[in-house]
Amino acid sequence: MRNIRRFKGLPWNYVGTDPAIAAQRLQEDKDKALAKESTLVGQKLSLDHADLVAGTKTRDALKKTLLNTIPELAVDPKYHGADLDTIKKAIDSHFDSEYAAPEANQKVGWFDDRLSPDAQALRGQIDARKAAAHDTAEKVFDMGDQLSELASSVAAGAKKDELRLRPLLAHQRGEQGPLDPEYQQAIFEQQQRQAFEQKKEELNKSFLNPTGSARRARRRPA
Repeated sequence: MRNIRRFKGLPWNYVGTDPAIAAQRLQEDKDKALAKESTLVGQKLSLDHADLVAGTKTRDALKKTLLNTIPELAVDPKYHGADLDTIKKAIDSHFDSEYAAPEANQKVGWFDDRLSPDAQALRGQIDARKAAAHDTAEKVFDMGDQLSELASSVAAGAKKDELRLRPLLAHQRGEQGPLDPEYQQAIFEQQQRQAFEQKKEELNKSFLNPTGSARRARRRPA
């Protein structure tokens, strides 16, 4: 409702807006800005979540490839939850056995220590698969760190977005939201009452169940 002051010769003179209406309009403007911000944050969260899902699928596919190449990583419990250095040692150990195979050490002839062309070609293949396994292991661990950070960011963003939406939903119901001064004051008063009741309960327990020193003090003659 507008405040109106009348003067002679004039129908009225506008002097301002009712404080309650002004406060309501200010709250509506804040809600609009909050809703816009929440929409933008929600869009980013959607993109981040999509990246998290896609990244997890890629990491799992790489991990599956590594386990197929180095079966010991899946079979031996000591490698479950192992760090990168331990996994790399397992990769080296696996390919050392392939390097030691007779076909990878075939010589040109009885009196020639040079490796045969077939053995050299086989060792080249082992070298390539070993390098690929190391590269895959590094990618799995790097992606694990990145996905962990992204998951934490998504969770924190979702929590913040929830805090943004709660006042908007409360205002739509005609209630106070968590960011409104009246709501915060009510929460503060509730916490104060709870602290008071807890302190009173502690004092009552202390009175009903005094410590040994307190009991002895009571028994002393005046």
